[in-house]
Amino acid sequence: MIVDIIHFGMTASAPANYVLDIVFTVLVKGILPFYLVKLVIVKYFK
Repeated sequence: MIVDIIHFGMTASAPANYVLDIVFTVLVKGILPFYLVKLVIVKYFK
C-alpha cells in the first residue's frame, strides 16, 4: 500500500504529486497530534 503510493507519487504528474502532498500533510497533522495526545493520556491516567 505505502509502496504503491510512493511509486505512484514518483510516476505521477506534478498536480497529482501536489494533491498527494496535501493529503499526506493533512494525515500527519490530523493523526499525529491525536496519537500523541492518546499516548499522554494513557501514560498519565493509567
